[in-house]
Amino acid sequence: MAQDPKTHLWRTAIQPYLFGSNDSGRGRITYDPVVGRWIPVARDQVSADGLHYAYAEPIFDPSSNNQPGRPFITGVHIRVVDLQSGSDRIVFGSSGYPFYTVVDYAPQGIYLTAPCVEGCGPEALKLWRLDLATGKVAKVSDQRGFNWLIRNQVAWVATYDESGLPSQLLRLDLTNAQVATWLTNPDINLIDTDAEGSPLVTLHKGGVLAQLRVTAPQQTEPLFPGPDSGLLAAVADGPRTWLGGGPSSGVGIYLYTPASGVQKVSDFQGLPLGPLKPNA
Repeated sequence: MAQDPKTHLWRTAIQPYLFGSNDSGRGRITYDPVVGRWIPVARDQVSADGLHYAYAEPIFDPSSNNQPGRPFITGVHIRVVDLQSGSDRIVFGSSGYPFYTVVDYAPQGIYLTAPCVEGCGPEALKLWRLDLATGKVAKVSDQRGFNWLIRNQVAWVATYDESGLPSQLLRLDLTNAQVATWLTNPDINLIDTDAEGSPLVTLHKGGVLAQLRVTAPQQTEPLFPGPDSGLLAAVADGPRTWLGGGPSSGVGIYLYTPASGVQKVSDFQGLPLGPLKPNA
């Protein structure tokens, strides 16, 4: 993968070229076993059938290219790629803030959020949904947080408040908009969910980090015996969950199952980017 210096999009090294972007922190690329190639987006940006993916294309002010610092963003296009035909089309466009990024390509639409740009404005870190049939965007939640997750008909987020209030792990039912608080802590980082749908989180408290599995509201169990494993990513794969810490974490790849708990399977320092093939 290479990044285009003008568009800031990532491009595959193999033709036909595919373009993409990702702002979720859950990996810049993933492998799509349906089409048998690597694609330049996170796995949540891929449709359930593996034949499409969505990404945000930032629009920059061309007059700012030669100014100090990076070019100024003025708008965004949400694009959908058909991996069979190779088409890459704009399905939504907007100018001005919020500058949407893609959270998830779900059957009910494409979920979007807006990153903080030179500080977190009042609309930053909220959740929207793009209806592909109408091309319209509607706000789903005014809750604010990093690393939104969409799993089936549920959205998860660890809230962020600039005033310093404790973070909350929230569960939002997308069918009826009901919100439930599952955990409260001074600082929560939502990693992902496991194969059973339970959130995996990192808690920061008093300089100590711990990775936990949240099994029910206010109920947790440790993933690792130590205070910190360096865990950054998790991928549900059938009844099992792959865990990893990335190339600079100092940890390897782990496998979690309810029956056996967490077991180390490799010293390779990488991130799990997607499930194995169904027959693997």
